[in-house]
Amino acid sequence: MRARNKGGHVMVRIGCLVVCALGMLGAQASEGIFWEASAPGRPLLLLMPTVHVLPDPAEDIDAVLAQALTRVNSVVIESPVSGVSKAEKAAILQQEMYPLTDSLENYVGLENLDALHACADKAQLPYNVFTRFKPWAMTLLVMHRVKTPPAYVGFEERITQAALATHRNFSTLITAEENGKYLGAVPERLQIVGLLQACKRFDRPVDNDLIRDIAKDWRQADINELAVDIERPMEPGDVPQLKQASDLMYALGTSLFMSALMSDRIQSMKGPILVAVGAAHLIGASSMLPLLEHEGYRVQRVNLEKLPVIPDSVSVGSTGDAY
Repeated sequence: MRARNKGGHVMVRIGCLVVCALGMLGAQASEGIFWEASAPGRPLLLLMPTVHVLPDPAEDIDAVLAQALTRVNSVVIESPVSGVSKAEKAAILQQEMYPLTDSLENYVGLENLDALHACADKAQLPYNVFTRFKPWAMTLLVMHRVKTPPAYVGFEERITQAALATHRNFSTLITAEENGKYLGAVPERLQIVGLLQACKRFDRPVDNDLIRDIAKDWRQADINELAVDIERPMEPGDVPQLKQASDLMYALGTSLFMSALMSDRIQSMKGPILVAVGAAHLIGASSMLPLLEHEGYRVQRVNLEKLPVIPDSVSVGSTGDAY
């Protein structure tokens, strides 16, 4: 799930979700949230909103994902979670870094240089390295270094491992390199706001009831509460520019994912196809669901138990550990 964080999302698709999760004991049995999209001459789509990080081991969610896999022949997620080639990693690194003749200092302004130095110190990174990376990339690195409660891997890692174990056709909507371009697409001034806000996390406790509530909404198949919770700020004290950055990211992501989903590459996969994307891309007037309807699909909420089981499926066990 990609929470639409009005303040703390900091323009990156998984930013705050990667580093902010509170443990939740005694998780309830999951039902999950799914939509079915059908159109003449096209493979059936089973759309599932994802949560990028979970607040507990989530064995009940593993069981729902396993059940979903028995209803499909193919699985598609947003972008790769593993197996990125060396060439692609090199291309992503080039996207993340300024040229040798440039530096983050050239963009933050004199009033924020002290904050930049302090953040590098708290992140235990050499300042000359810290300022070589573009703000969106450094934001991710900073948030990885902020001390937070334990987090558990989210849907993407779990469904990837389970799909491969059950020999489902598997693909991603965009490549890792395209995902890097996507993360860096927000104007630099907004990226810097996000980085400076992320740096403040070193000095304040992380309050992340939001992740717990979002996971609860998904477990209970409560689409109304999920729609409310993905609009909540990640934490108090954030600035309006982050909402602007977040909205830009979701609009761009939705456009990218829809274009890929309608491509021959995905449409030629054997259906039904499980399409797992962040919840913010599947909820609201500008989400993928009305766009699919515009493409001629009939979209409706569906309960997994009412969908036919595909023969010769393989049961899936818990995939709670990170890779």
